Amino acid sequence: MHPYLDSNLSTEERQKDLLPRMTLEEKIGQLCMMANNGEMALLN
Repeated sequence: MHPYLDSNLSTEERQKDLLPRMTLEEKIGQLCMMANNGEMALLN
């Protein structure tokens, strides 16, 4: 099991494991979802 899936770890520990695993596209996608209140936005 990857550490980011372990609910026994702190949020900070899980984040430190997950972020390096994410691609740049995944990170940008997360930012876009936050900026649009969860609605998917198409970037042209």
